[in-house]
Amino acid sequence: MEINVATICDAASVTDGKLSVLGAFDTIYVNSVPVLHPNCSLAFQVLLDGKDDEEHDFIVKIMDEDGNEAIGDIALKLVAKKNKARKFEQINIALNIQNLKLEKLGYYKIELLENNEVIKTIHFLVQKTLPKEK
Repeated sequence: MEINVATICDAASVTDGKLSVLGAFDTIYVNSVPVLHPNCSLAFQVLLDGKDDEEHDFIVKIMDEDGNEAIGDIALKLVAKKNKARKFEQINIALNIQNLKLEKLGYYKIELLENNEVIKTIHFLVQKTLPKEK
């Protein structure tokens, strides 16, 4: 298994087998904390070897640098069907998150786990908006 794409972004969708990502970022600017970030998306593209029909149980966690969870675990169950005509199978995942509560400034991480093992980590920063120069 390989993770070809893993990002936090403004929007993501999966249509006709294609993963569309809009506005990937690594920093969220805020005026104050705590804050509810109105919406964002997580996009993942998982590449499997396609040898067998496989069921995969993933968990997505979002937490601050002290390990405090920003939201509860997101559980995903995906089934990859064997395709004799292909050497691999690609699974595209788009998770849309509304009202992500960010309690404090600093670094956060998003973990993608399978069988309680972290297989990919994405980092982002919550930073105070700088005042505009006059």
